Amino acid sequence: MRTIAIIPCYNEEKTIREIITRCKEVNVYPLIVDDGSTNNTFNIANSLTKVLIHKVNLGKGETLDTGFQYIRNLDFKYVVIIDADLQFNPYEIPKLIEGLKDADYVIGQRNWKQVPFRHYLGNLVWIKTFNFLYKTDLKDTNCGFVAMKKGVMLKLKVSSGYVVDNDMLIQVIRMGYKIKNVPISVNYDYKRGLSGIRMVVGILIFIIKRRINYGR
Repeated sequence: MRTIAIIPCYNEEKTIREIITRCKEVNVYPLIVDDGSTNNTFNIANSLTKVLIHKVNLGKGETLDTGFQYIRNLDFKYVVIIDADLQFNPYEIPKLIEGLKDADYVIGQRNWKQVPFRHYLGNLVWIKTFNFLYKTDLKDTNCGFVAMKKGVMLKLKVSSGYVVDNDMLIQVIRMGYKIKNVPISVNYDYKRGLSGIRMVVGILIFIIKRRINYGR
């Protein structure tokens, strides 16, 4: 297999079949990590592809770590991270993989016209702060649709919780890998989870704290 998609999920019975199907249609192997779902998500996914399961809900960071540990000794070239709620379209995975021809780590660049205004404002704060502190020029720093080379994944130490996307990006910068954004579409019809001021402030504090400790 050339590309593996790690798909964290929690109670995504409405969309899990479609995301698995679309991954297969673009020749990407879908690996589901079920983070303690309480509905029919596991049964649907398990009938279609490999599923790793947490007995209780642990969070995105722990879910990615479970996926990374499982695939680290498999034979593949690229790994993709994509949400299970169809916020991002698996049909666009080839665009991210194409970006890896001249980069090591690719982050989806969302079309902000498709993003609700309150989400856009929070992301704008994160992007401006991140670029200022880390001397980057990224157009999107918190997109959950990411592709990377296997060698990059093997060096990442996955953190806990919802700061995991920023933490991985900071590690990649620190290790000197080439990063780029690739434009993608986004669908917020199914979007759920932590949002609002609490999340904006929490991630902002994390970005600043990590920069303070960057040279240590």
